Amino acid sequence: MVPLLLFVLGLRDALPLVGFALCTFVLATILQEFVRGASARRRITGEAWPRALVNLTQKNQRRYGGYIVHLGIIMMALGIIGNSFFQLETQGTLKPGESLTIKNYVVTYNGLRQIQQPTHTQVFAPLQVTRNGQPIGVVQPRKNLYFKTPDQPTSEVGLRIFPTEDLYAVLAGWDSNGDTASFKLFVNPLMVFLWIGGLVLALGTLVALWPHTVAVRSAAVAPAAAQPKHA
Repeated sequence: MVPLLLFVLGLRDALPLVGFALCTFVLATILQEFVRGASARRRITGEAWPRALVNLTQKNQRRYGGYIVHLGIIMMALGIIGNSFFQLETQGTLKPGESLTIKNYVVTYNGLRQIQQPTHTQVFAPLQVTRNGQPIGVVQPRKNLYFKTPDQPTSEVGLRIFPTEDLYAVLAGWDSNGDTASFKLFVNPLMVFLWIGGLVLALGTLVALWPHTVAVRSAAVAPAAAQPKHA
């Protein structure tokens, strides 16, 4: 259903359509397993839906923990699909007060700043960002120039996270007097699913590997029951 809707909305690339179709199918299968198991438990115990889902998972930790792991993988796959097939990119060299536009974002350069650290110099560029004409804050891409390896600077991106996409800003370089600086901008759709999916995957792994409370209690009681009684 989702791939068909995307096709109707104008998506014609076969690879992301297939990816979304697979994600939708696996997601529907996982949800069906949780709903089916919780429904059966509710019929037997009369528990509410939240309690039934929790107890169902506790009674079958490896099975349902595995389902949660797969759910995390699906979410991460959505983020990868969005980043691989729908990423937008632009770049440019700006003077203070000039701007770059990407999608519905306008990024304005206001000059370079420097901070001296014990081992390196941080060079960063506060960029004012508007989205659909509304100010949304500042991103600060930076480069770290280490005293021991000045020809091998490291970069840190400026980042703004939104529910449907992320905005990345990279400080690519600048002239010797700092009058101009070069930037790369990226808009990565669905990246929030990659971050959330990683957390869900870790949660599923924890659920699947967590010692079962009933098994631990039984193992602790068994030796005590086997001890001989003394008069």
